[in-house]
Amino acid sequence: MSSIIQAQGILPLFLNVSTSLGSGLIIHGISLGDGNQFFSLGEKIPAVATSASVQTHTPDSTLSPQHPANFLEFVQPDQSIECPEHDFQAYLIAESPRMIYIESFLSEEERQHVMAISNPYYTPAMVYNTETDTATAEGGYRRSETAILPRDSTVKCIERRAQSLQQWTNMALEPLSVQRYQKDGYFVHHHDGFGDSLPNRMSTFNVWLDGNCTGGGTHFPMIPRWEDPALCAFLDCEAAENGTVFKPIAGNALFWQNVAPDGKAYEEMVHAGLVVLEGTKIGLNIWSWVFPNGDFRGQSI
Repeated sequence: MSSIIQAQGILPLFLNVSTSLGSGLIIHGISLGDGNQFFSLGEKIPAVATSASVQTHTPDSTLSPQHPANFLEFVQPDQSIECPEHDFQAYLIAESPRMIYIESFLSEEERQHVMAISNPYYTPAMVYNTETDTATAEGGYRRSETAILPRDSTVKCIERRAQSLQQWTNMALEPLSVQRYQKDGYFVHHHDGFGDSLPNRMSTFNVWLDGNCTGGGTHFPMIPRWEDPALCAFLDCEAAENGTVFKPIAGNALFWQNVAPDGKAYEEMVHAGLVVLEGTKIGLNIWSWVFPNGDFRGQSI
């Protein structure tokens, strides 16, 4: 049975969350969407009413032709497939903007599967520069490889899980991508959104697939560090950096909101992939977008 436990001076909230994606959504006590809503055990979370904000989104035609909203592909999670039940636990790190740490976001079988199917597709990772409207693998911003996942049944169920935990209106996902960082790999401090604009990446799931490395933490310099030893299981409590550093723990995930419904970027969500000193770090990125009413990219087909 799921339960909610008030953390004793550790986190504002400790939540046990369960989803049954094959027979319908059951989420206990948590909403990742806008509105800062929390619900009692057993209540089904309603879709967050963001359509009023969506209607005022900046039309794509006002964006640069090089803006990612104008050339990225987007997918809608497949509602027709049966997905296995999956339980996990969630910890509220920050409420506004929302940041939630999720233990066991992926099952061990899913984790191994995603790593296996990504292997043939790795290419040097690119970085989009909002000032120059260009994407490049050069410039010293990043040293890693990226792979776009083929959409088999396991990947589609992960898409469904990410969508169900957010409930944005008119939402679509970028194709799921895997990032691999070998020794000396890194990603400098950056924001996952694309400036103050709409459409935009509303949220990020950063899912760790392999953390068999030293270094390689995910650093948020503007998120205050929790000073409690109980959290050192997933926070690097010995990190020299200011702010909060999350350890790369395989199967776990970090969710955060990148922009407000009006398109204003949350500067607090600037983060970096710290240098991998030894070993390999592999992560799965799930990026969610919200589109204006009537935009086919935000509609189920």
